[in-house]
Amino acid sequence: MTTRRNNYGPPRIFKMAPGGSTTHTNTTDAATIASIVLPAGSLRTGDTLRISAVVEADAADSTDTQQVLMTCTPTGGTLTQFLTGAAVDVGAGEVCVVDGLVEITAAGGAGTGRADGYVAAQWSTTSAVRKITPVSSASNWNTLVDNTIGIQVDHSVAAAANQTTVRSFMVEIIPAVV
Repeated sequence: MTTRRNNYGPPRIFKMAPGGSTTHTNTTDAATIASIVLPAGSLRTGDTLRISAVVEADAADSTDTQQVLMTCTPTGGTLTQFLTGAAVDVGAGEVCVVDGLVEITAAGGAGTGRADGYVAAQWSTTSAVRKITPVSSASNWNTLVDNTIGIQVDHSVAAAANQTTVRSFMVEIIPAVV
């Protein structure tokens, strides 16, 4: 029998502080409304990130759509969207759930990761899950610097009635098993 062991210790969990989300309102620009910083050197080849979030439309203009996106921005680098949901109609009190995994396939300054997950939008008060967007993508992850994992929201119409808040947000680093 082969014994598999975790080389790097127990999982590390990073959570958004209560009340740590900003409300995104009255604009069509995608804006980061919540973020968590993963310290430099905290990601190694084979590590897996489990990212979960619940985003709520506190209020919404009846004629627009909303899109939820997960991003990574290394310190001094460029923002990369790695999980993106479809733009769907949204109403007040409706919820979007994001659940994703990112496997770090190579560590270092030119590190890479592969994201797989879904963005499930209730966005309807008369049904359970209305839209699920499975996502799979590869992206660059510079593991030598801090990486900011963010949640962005994008509205199709700039309306004062559009208000979106992140209710919960967690990033768990599951160490590589060798």
